Amino acid sequence: MRRSWRYLAVVVVGFGIDLGLALILNRWIGLDLTLAAAGGFVAALLTNYLLFETWAFGTGESRLSLRRLATTTASALIALGVRLTAIAGLTLWMRASDTLTAAAILVAAAALSLLVNWTLVSRIFSREIEAR
Repeated sequence: MRRSWRYLAVVVVGFGIDLGLALILNRWIGLDLTLAAAGGFVAALLTNYLLFETWAFGTGESRLSLRRLATTTASALIALGVRLTAIAGLTLWMRASDTLTAAAILVAAAALSLLVNWTLVSRIFSREIEAR
């Protein structure tokens, strides 16, 4: 149960970094919403991976793993594809002309990609834990 709460905490932190940076890049820097979403996603990916390895799923013997980083990155790229496709579809349907609409589009697309990524990442780390 404790691991589940840690996982949730990492996801919340990552989600905050992801959406916060995406909105900053879009609204303050002026990047296209799709590029801003990708930037936030990559920053959150790196943060989440380190927190998963060292805190959420870590044990006293845990070490950073290039294999887990590669599989986590692969699952994140799948989730990023889902997110960017969702953003493209939603921006065709509604224009992200104000911060609230841009945030709504980002949240909807991020929620969908979060579900995909959670499914994949939980399988990656649970296999590693079972193997220990």
